[in-house]
Amino acid sequence: MSDGGFDGQLVGEHDPLTGAIVLTGWGPGPAGVSGLTLAGGGLELSVDHAGPLNIVSLAIDAVDDDVVAALDILLVGSARRVLDEIGTTRRVVWPLDDVDRVGARRAARPTPLARLGRLAILRSEVERLGISGEVRAAGLVELANLTVDAPRALGVAPTAEALWRTGVERLAAAGAAWFADLGARAAQELSFALQWSVKGLHSVDPALADTAAQLADLARPRRGGLPDAPAFDAGPISMQPSMKVRLDLGGETPAAKAALSTVAGRPGGVGLEVQVVPPLDARARSASLQDGHVAVELVGLVDPPSVWCRAFLVGGRPVLLAMAPFHRSSYRTAQARVLVPVDLPPDAIALDVTLEPEAGWRSPALHAVERAVDLGRRACRAERMGDRPDAWESWHDCAEEWDRAGDVDRSQQALAYAEANPDRRGTPGRRAGQRPFAIDWFDEPW
Repeated sequence: MSDGGFDGQLVGEHDPLTGAIVLTGWGPGPAGVSGLTLAGGGLELSVDHAGPLNIVSLAIDAVDDDVVAALDILLVGSARRVLDEIGTTRRVVWPLDDVDRVGARRAARPTPLARLGRLAILRSEVERLGISGEVRAAGLVELANLTVDAPRALGVAPTAEALWRTGVERLAAAGAAWFADLGARAAQELSFALQWSVKGLHSVDPALADTAAQLADLARPRRGGLPDAPAFDAGPISMQPSMKVRLDLGGETPAAKAALSTVAGRPGGVGLEVQVVPPLDARARSASLQDGHVAVELVGLVDPPSVWCRAFLVGGRPVLLAMAPFHRSSYRTAQARVLVPVDLPPDAIALDVTLEPEAGWRSPALHAVERAVDLGRRACRAERMGDRPDAWESWHDCAEEWDRAGDVDRSQQALAYAEANPDRRGTPGRRAGQRPFAIDWFDEPW
């Protein structure tokens, strides 16, 4: 990989029945992939989350002028040649010749790919489970600021205007008290992001630009009491379908501890095994079965969102028996009770704790993959923040989870990334030279 642009190969294949074209590059690394929609929806770009200059894939549903224009930027002017060849032979390898490779290596920084890689990572951070609506809105404003800086021919979707509108309107509904609770650095970075958005919004929606300016002033750290809330009414907020947050598996990382554990049963009950599904950063203090009653106590949540306990019948294909929400019992502690058939033995019951009760049962191996990706993203976040001890520890934990999932290659890659953060004393340093995002300065979820 070069510092200036993509320095690998893309192998393209064409499906003559559907017309779809997929160009595949690097395999995903230990932190998974992050994606962007380009060409107004006609081109999907996936990059390695831990190495955003590495293209994992480019997927094209149908070729049109917008797709060619966007692809031409990514393939250094050779899009039409690539598409012509793949249309004839159904398979192509890019770069086509030394000219393409030299062009990719000589691309000036920051290249469009470097900008898109950073944009894709931020999009993953904004979409991750477990962050509050207000923090997500702050991320949307920052995402819009980066989107507007991308070459127009790339056709990044959603548009900066749509992102700004949703982010600013949601922040306007948050109220002055939320802004007052922000840490000084988070407030400062949010204020900067909002000030930047004002410049872009003035030409498309002056009224919303004024709202963003008032919010920027409200977010600006200041000594003394709480500043007065700006006098405006954002009204109801409706997101466009394309702006709905995708609830993917690459969310916030759990703490560096085993999420799959057998916890002690309460007196008179039998201890059960509990899987805590990422992105929950919590652990089961107790889980017991007695007379068909399953009681689970969870610790580590602050103001928990909608968290569910599910009980499955195992032994063959897992079948959902029952589920129940957790209710807060004390600070950072929540409890749930689930009823199961009285005659079931403990080894026929499997429990998990999840934010997505509608999702299916996931095997321990799949849980290990999810935790590995979460931990890899936590390590990337720590690297952006210059927190080498956390990055070192998170990469090692990530490697252990990949080992548990049976993926030795990604485990070794995670260990190699850990060794790029060798200073355990906290000396600032970043493996990939990524700057922190404003959203990185907000507190951990909940």
